Amino acid sequence: MGIVALMNIKNSIKVYPNPVSAGNQYTVNITWDGPALNQIYNLQVYNGNGGYVFGYQPTNGINYTTFSLQNQLPGIFIVNFTLNTGQVISKNILKW
Repeated sequence: MGIVALMNIKNSIKVYPNPVSAGNQYTVNITWDGPALNQIYNLQVYNGNGGYVFGYQPTNGINYTTFSLQNQLPGIFIVNFTLNTGQVISKNILKW
């Protein structure tokens, strides 16, 4: 998969709210559509120390997931989206 296709997939993935805070009970929503539909094999969330926080493997037709960072310390979290091709796209989440 080429760079343009990867950028189109990355741009169709939404992580919100970002930053996440007590106002929304530290709930993170991830949605994807368009070019990313049926392209994501799994996603994994890690804290700033590299510790595993959350994982999800969507089935075809599912284009969203929700999880909580309530029990995590404030900081930066990395979401790695592994595509069916084995390529990885990353996005950041900030927790206040």
